[in-house]
Amino acid sequence: MSVIFITGSTGFIGKEILKQLTAGEEKLLLLVRSLKRATAMLNELGLEQDERICLLKGNLAKPELGMCDADLNRALEADIVIHAGGPMSVTLEEGAAKQTFLDGAYHITELARRIHHTRGLHHFIHVVGFMSPFHEGNIDMEADVFELEGFMKGEGAYERMKFLADLYIRQQAKRLGYPLSVVNPGTVIGAKPAGVTEQTGGIGILVNAVRRRLMPVVPGGRSHWIPFVANDDLARMIIHLARKVEPSSNTYTILEDKASGPDMHELLTTISNELHLSSPRLSAPMPLLRSFMKAGFGHLAGIPAESMSFITNRSFQTAETKQVLREMGSADINVRDVIPMVIADLDYRFTHPNYISPVNFTRERKGDMAALVRKGDGIPWLGYHTRSA
Repeated sequence: MSVIFITGSTGFIGKEILKQLTAGEEKLLLLVRSLKRATAMLNELGLEQDERICLLKGNLAKPELGMCDADLNRALEADIVIHAGGPMSVTLEEGAAKQTFLDGAYHITELARRIHHTRGLHHFIHVVGFMSPFHEGNIDMEADVFELEGFMKGEGAYERMKFLADLYIRQQAKRLGYPLSVVNPGTVIGAKPAGVTEQTGGIGILVNAVRRRLMPVVPGGRSHWIPFVANDDLARMIIHLARKVEPSSNTYTILEDKASGPDMHELLTTISNELHLSSPRLSAPMPLLRSFMKAGFGHLAGIPAESMSFITNRSFQTAETKQVLREMGSADINVRDVIPMVIADLDYRFTHPNYISPVNFTRERKGDMAALVRKGDGIPWLGYHTRSA
């Protein structure tokens, strides 16, 4: 039975990985900052009695990941590391971003080094982001990531530190010789079919801007897009990689093809239609918008300039991802059908920020409608909510 050490298990991506992993037989070691919060999450998922799950209290930013000796010894039993830790906060300031991502990369690769030295690390899986510039063919083994102050100069600390962490983890895996899979997902949205998106800092920034009527133009126009991936599709691929008997080092850009996904004009039209608002008709060049945001408008409007980094005109190389999909017997990644559900969920979260779902109710999809569902007997009833403009 494999032992998997996981960071970020209480986060948006990590929680979905955990939910799907519990259908298997692996022992799961979860690095968590708060035992109380992690226990509440396990209760919510109905996993509080699962003896294969072990909570290890720690912190990515601290030496030995902030674990006590007993928890560190348990962590050293891992065969596989899935590193998905770190907040989705594009406005993270420099010091906090460095601690979380770059210092975190140093500390977790120290754990990987000790595991590999004593018993051999079977596989390290690192979740980064689709805009990372690094791959197997361009790793500078001599680069000191802690001194690269000019790297991506002018971009936000969140992106820069995540990508420097990517480089550092690649360097260490190559030096020590254990297999490394780097997973570069697109902007992650809620799992199919209901599209429940707890993480409001991704596409939620755009949805909130439209609902507040602060997106009068289409960023970049039809040539630009935001690559998406559904949370459950992403988790399934990560788990498939984790269960490989003979893993090899590779980079997997997990997102739909540009030709399949909505361009920015279609996306903003869909968001506007779902919110019963007029959609923007004019486009604006991305360099102009970035300058506008950095000049102060972004702060006033609540649209971080850093969020513009997720809008691109690039196509991405996904051959490795498609190979994994073939191994899994899955179709190509496609999120077009779930995007309206995601928009509805996010709009409700922004409208009712303090809302807590009733006990024993779950959010599900019924046809093309989002619904709160309670399992049980009796006469079914339906409440229908309409949003005024």
